[in-house]
Amino acid sequence: MVKTVSGGDITPVEVYECAKDWSEEKRDIFLNELTAVMVREMREQTQCTKPYYERCRQCYGYLQNRWMEDFSEPKEQQPASEASSPKSDGADKPAERQIDEKAIGDWFSARFKGAGNGGVNHLPDLTAELKLNRSNKEFAKIALLIHESKYCLLKDISFSKFYISFCVAVGCKQKKYDPCKLQDEEFAKKFYYLQ
Repeated sequence: MVKTVSGGDITPVEVYECAKDWSEEKRDIFLNELTAVMVREMREQTQCTKPYYERCRQCYGYLQNRWMEDFSEPKEQQPASEASSPKSDGADKPAERQIDEKAIGDWFSARFKGAGNGGVNHLPDLTAELKLNRSNKEFAKIALLIHESKYCLLKDISFSKFYISFCVAVGCKQKKYDPCKLQDEEFAKKFYYLQ
């Protein structure tokens, strides 16, 4: 099916419909196969392989988000009686989001990760924030803060392209946002270490 995805003969939505009855192990194997194709295409870096990479990347991101939602829905429904309780937020915190910490680390310079004279490694602070459940807009705000950070190594690509990679690594839904409307000084204070 990976070949069908990379060839553009099936959409991520159709893959999701076909994979509804798959076991978690089979889903993981499929995502790993998609990742292998993306890595291979990135190494080749030719114009003719770019569509294959993009199709696999989009399918991976879509499936990861949908399967994460499917996995979290039963957990949210079980403690329905606790939903109105103020303690429910605290109970949800241990169930962290699964994120691609390696990909996130690759976005930053060594200085952000503590290299230098007595430097502080801020990567664990950021990954802890990215593991929290947030709104799509808050994730987009964080993506913008990262992209504009003096420590970001990906400034040469546009924010929209970076945002796609961000959503795949963090496992959040990709939406369309005007970067100007994502500016939020109060929100940015929580991420002072990016500035």
